[in-house]
Amino acid sequence: MKIAYINGYNGENSSKAKLLKERYKAEHIVLKNDFNPKEVCQKLQEIKPDIVVASSTGCFVADSCEYDKAIFIYLNPLVDLSHLATLTDISKLKNLKPKTKQRLVFVNEDDELLDYEKAYQKYDKVFSFKKGGHRFNNTKDLFEIIENYKNYLD
Repeated sequence: MKIAYINGYNGENSSKAKLLKERYKAEHIVLKNDFNPKEVCQKLQEIKPDIVVASSTGCFVADSCEYDKAIFIYLNPLVDLSHLATLTDISKLKNLKPKTKQRLVFVNEDDELLDYEKAYQKYDKVFSFKKGGHRFNNTKDLFEIIENYKNYLD
């Protein structure tokens, strides 16, 4: 099983990326703060992962990629650009359109940055945890999700 991870805003040195690499030899597709979606999507096509784990802004970018041969696991996804627009230039993200793919979305109700309930409005398969914050610090839950993702597809 080949896994790729796409970080969120300011996540170039993500602890999730390190944990996923240690446990699953996951490839970290770095989403830099200049937001180059083409670069991220090209990397997905090259790696050809079975599972793509993405966080926050990484989910927004992953949604626009044509690659559809994987299960996409989103962690606290950025659903709209309003929050990010207050932090940085989002011009490269404004015209991205979601592509059809198989997604599982996981949110933490105590996310201090994003309104987790918006994920329920945008995505079909959304599951929530009480705690873990925006950085999805509930690593045990993340490992369980990856190892048992087929259980969430039904």
